[in-house]
This record gives sequence, structure tokens and C-alpha cells, in this order.
Amino acid sequence: MGFGVMLIGYFITYVMALNTYGVFFRLLGYLMICRAAFKLLEYDKKFVYPFYLSVLLAALSGLEAVNFVYQLIALTPNATVELIANIVGYIDVAAVFVFHAALLFAIRGIAKDTGVSKVAVSAVRNFIVIVLYFVLYAVSLLPLPVSMAMPLTIVYLLWILLNVALLYSCYYRICDENDNEMARRPSRIGWVNNMWSKLDAKQEKAAREMEEYRAQKNQKKRKK
Repeated sequence: MGFGVMLIGYFITYVMALNTYGVFFRLLGYLMICRAAFKLLEYDKKFVYPFYLSVLLAALSGLEAVNFVYQLIALTPNATVELIANIVGYIDVAAVFVFHAALLFAIRGIAKDTGVSKVAVSAVRNFIVIVLYFVLYAVSLLPLPVSMAMPLTIVYLLWILLNVALLYSCYYRICDENDNEMARRPSRIGWVNNMWSKLDAKQEKAAREMEEYRAQKNQKKRKK
């Protein structure tokens, strides 16, 4: 359906990007999320908002990547470039919040439509955690006598952990029973093949469970 690609893209964007060259990982991750959201549009039109927002975030990451390279090769600092970089940074922060709100709203919708109430509840819980993070972030901008670095780090890690778990649950529990894709070409990297093999096995199991759930739901409708 697209949740597998979105899970990997999200992991790249928010986990693998926690390094010096993270901006390039974010660019790659957002492009994967964009592709996944576009595919999920076939199943629920609410994914149109995550799709366009992921396009915006990919574009912003591209600008940040250009600025990163510029900073490496520039001999002297440029005030205009720094100003533009700061503006892009603020837009990126706002876009990240709106993107997650739209993504979790879309996940909640498709989970409710497919009868996976646990995933729908988890999406609401994750949104509350994200709101908490951005409230703490806003507070940290104030001239406070104490540092907010530790609370921000803890809530951020919780946010990422919960969202990765949520996307995995979507991949595991929500799938199209008619989603028969072509055989995937094996990678030259062993751990990538192992990862896809495990994810494929999980998706096949989820497809069987979803088919059984729909069959039971249809039987109840006939009895009524």
C-alpha cells in the first residue's frame, strides 16, 4: 500500500539524519515519504495533505543541502545567505508540525475505515506528544533561567519512537488484500534483503488477517 516505503523514509528522515550530514538523509527520506503518500492516495484522499507537505519539506531540505555545501566551500560568511537559511529553518519547523498533523489525521482516518481502532487511537496519542514537543520548543525560545534541552530531547525521542512504531503497525495491520506487487529485485546489500523479507512476511500475515476481518464483517451485515 505504501506504508512500508513510508516507514523506511520516516526512519531515514528522523533517525538516520541525526548526524553531521543529516540534511542529505532528510532529503532522501522526504522523497521516499512523498512517494509513499502518493501511493496511499489511491486508498484515502486525506493523504493528499501529507503528500504536498512532504514535497514542500523535500524542497526545503534541498535548499538546506545547498546551503550546507555552500558553507563548506565559502571562504567568508554571507549575511544574506545566513538570513535566507534562518527563514528556511523557521518555515521547516512549521511545516514539520503541519506535516505530522496531516499524516496522523490521515492514518487515523484509514485506520478507522479498516476497523483497526488501536492504530487510530495511537495516531491521536502521537499527535498529543508532538503538540507537547512544540509547546516545549516555544517555551525554550523564552529567556528562561533553566535549560529546556533535556526535556526537548526526551520528548523528541519519544515522538520519533512512537511514530516509527505507529507506521510499523500501519504496515503490519493495514494492507490491501489485492495489493500484489511484482517480485522485488534482490539488493547487493545482505541486510536490506533480510529487512524486506521480514517486512514482506509481516505484510502477508496482515493481508490474511485483514481478509478474515472483512469476511467476518460481511457475515455480520448479512445476519442483520
